Amino acid sequence: MNVQVSPNFRKYGKKSITSIIFFSFVYLALLLSAVALTVACVAGGIYIIVLRPMIFTFMVGIGLGSIGFMVLFFLIKFIFIRNKTDRSHLREIKRTEYPQLFRMIDEIVAEVESPSPKKVYLSTEVNASVFYDSSFWSMFFPIRKNLQIGVGLINAVTQQELKAILAHEFGHFSQKSMKVGSYVYNVNQIIYNMLYNNTGFESMIQNWSNASGYFAFFTSLAVRIIVGIQWVLKKMYTYININYMALSREMEFHADEIAANVAGSQALKHSLLRLEFANFALDSVFTFYDAKIPDNIRSQNIFSEQARVMEYLGKENNYIFEHDLPHITMEDTTKYNKSKLNIKDQWASHPSMQERAAALDKLNIHKENTVNSPAFLLLEEREQLSETITKQLFDRVSYSDVTSTLSHDEFMEQFCKKHQRNTFQKIYNGFYDYNNPLVEDAEAGTEPESGYTPEELFSSARANTTYELVALENDKATLESLLQEVHTIKTFDYDHAKYTLDDIPQLIERINQEIEEKKAEIIRYNKNVYRFFIKKAEETGQAAVLKKKYNDFYKLDQLFNDKYDFYKQLIEDTKFTFQQTPFEEITARLSDLSRKEVRLREEIKTLLENPMIREEFSGKTLETLEKYSSADEMSYFNGVTYSDENLDLLMNSIILYSSLISFEYFAAKKELLDLQYSFMDQNNKTPQLHDSIDSL
Repeated sequence: MNVQVSPNFRKYGKKSITSIIFFSFVYLALLLSAVALTVACVAGGIYIIVLRPMIFTFMVGIGLGSIGFMVLFFLIKFIFIRNKTDRSHLREIKRTEYPQLFRMIDEIVAEVESPSPKKVYLSTEVNASVFYDSSFWSMFFPIRKNLQIGVGLINAVTQQELKAILAHEFGHFSQKSMKVGSYVYNVNQIIYNMLYNNTGFESMIQNWSNASGYFAFFTSLAVRIIVGIQWVLKKMYTYININYMALSREMEFHADEIAANVAGSQALKHSLLRLEFANFALDSVFTFYDAKIPDNIRSQNIFSEQARVMEYLGKENNYIFEHDLPHITMEDTTKYNKSKLNIKDQWASHPSMQERAAALDKLNIHKENTVNSPAFLLLEEREQLSETITKQLFDRVSYSDVTSTLSHDEFMEQFCKKHQRNTFQKIYNGFYDYNNPLVEDAEAGTEPESGYTPEELFSSARANTTYELVALENDKATLESLLQEVHTIKTFDYDHAKYTLDDIPQLIERINQEIEEKKAEIIRYNKNVYRFFIKKAEETGQAAVLKKKYNDFYKLDQLFNDKYDFYKQLIEDTKFTFQQTPFEEITARLSDLSRKEVRLREEIKTLLENPMIREEFSGKTLETLEKYSSADEMSYFNGVTYSDENLDLLMNSIILYSSLISFEYFAAKKELLDLQYSFMDQNNKTPQLHDSIDSL
């Protein structure tokens, strides 16, 4: 295969090579200076000792000579460093175990004309990558790469899509033109080592300094010189990295093109768009079992559960299914992102998903006879393999008692129940994802607008208005940060127009005006919804019940900020327990804190009376909260030492208080929305709109 590199690839490749050459000259100058310094220091030390032999001059001579050696060793220590990848979470597989998967790898290697992987590993991730143990010498001697494939990835793609993803990985090493990326990577590793990987070196010079007061003086001089060298290297690191990141983005496009030639443009595009969703599904399984740790419940097969969650969430979100997998479109991935601000991220190693998808569409390479069977069919005895990897993963978790597992049906029953408890009815179409049903004096003013249907009240256009408001507020915050901090950017795009940093104040004024307009629009929408459902509630004589729910939620919204400020104050007031504090001050601060604890205990008691909260939080969490809220005034300090047990109980209760008030707010919101949903006509309860998953 001979896929030509793009003009941009050549451009940034040349810049990267130039930066490497420049670094080589700078490094050589530093190295020669260090050699000269070492010779001078050693010669000076010998001269002092010979001039007047005695213990004092001997120690001074040795100390003086050590300056040069420390600086010289600092500049060459990277030669002895080997960057070894942690393989503890990986499972090596052999050709004899999984011949079908290795047959696919062989086909890709032959077509891409890249070296075969040295070893193949499986991980839990929704990802694939090529890695190797690198050192300074890997710049000059070829090193065979290892291939890592996530079972979470295999679980979420077709065989054709997996082929495309693996071809992308091998595409990084398929041509000599890609070698420049490897060189720049290793130069970055060298500079990084000298700047940040200095634990062993610092320990060595500290031990030398501690050996004698004489040596401490000369060590401090060496450290000053090394700090100066690091200042130079930091400038080089920034210069090289900016060029390398630009090249890295072009390398991704190049590897995508190779993958498209192997498996087709659409196979790679569809898999890329689905991976975030598949990763979310797997993370959801992990989150589910994180909450089960106090109850000593673990998974038997996370990958089977990932597949079930993907299917469930895909159907909840009304995704089309192709080849038994949810088909994610570009519109789905950008649904919530309405930002108009575009700041080129010169430190990004990968292009955006939108850029990669657009490039693949432009290539438009079609392949005949594609294999769209599930990729997991390539794994013989996949059920046993999945269970083994799951067991290895959960064996790392510390449980307090003997563990048990859930059947697949039990898992899905509990997962779906929890998901439904934490999401809104689909008819709302995402309208309340970033919008709260707040109505102040809703019945005052103009008469209700008539003729609305639920589909119109919760249309995609209205939901988009709420997303647009969030985007405007985020864009404003980003622009304000640009004003306050020093940035290397000179220009940026907003709403497809180019601006400079000097334009930001005027642009913020414009955004503020748009924010106010969006807020007014959303207030009007909320009033329309309120009036629509009040009218529906009147038909069953329950308008007063709905009005009370709206009023109660409005009051809760007013109180929430006060409760959250109280939580932040508690965090601030307990910081001293993590700091070195005089005994008298500890006693005084704990006395002040005890007065606030009265309120904290009372609020926790009240929150725990909420049935939805008791259902949401696990048994161990409830035990902690009940133990704290029911206790009398607790002793945290005996005048000499802290009571770790009581202090841990306090800190855990403060953190959990934050979770309680957030969930209380959500629960009240859901209860209100479920109530007004109950007043809807049965024939209107089936959503006709494109649904959205609230948690996504």
